[in-house]
Amino acid sequence: MTVDGALAIEVVVDLWVKIRNDVKAVNRRVEALLQQVDPVHVNGETVILTSPYEFHRNRLNSDEVRHVVEDVISRLVNRRVQVSCVAREEIAAMVGGSTTAATTSVAPMAPPLGATNVLANGASSPSKAD
Repeated sequence: MTVDGALAIEVVVDLWVKIRNDVKAVNRRVEALLQQVDPVHVNGETVILTSPYEFHRNRLNSDEVRHVVEDVISRLVNRRVQVSCVAREEIAAMVGGSTTAATTSVAPMAPPLGATNVLANGASSPSKAD
């Protein structure tokens, strides 16, 4: 569950669906924010999340919302953690100039149901849920 006693990002990534479900049980609005957020790095006891949207980052960094997420993650990993949500551009500075190491274990987000995929030939097709 940890690397050298420290919390590993792989643990958080593996638990992300469970984290979101447990947050949803506490507060549906907070879980809605997490739909646009990915865990990307752990720095000590701080779990770094990222969102492309400033609104989501600001809300997740507010005390009320952040505490809900911190409490759920802390319970699931059996240690007290803090959460910080940043822009993707900020991650490179945190992990030594490369976002590759921080994002390789994060699965890309699927398009919303009903979204249209644009094919290479310019045609479009409806997205399918897996």
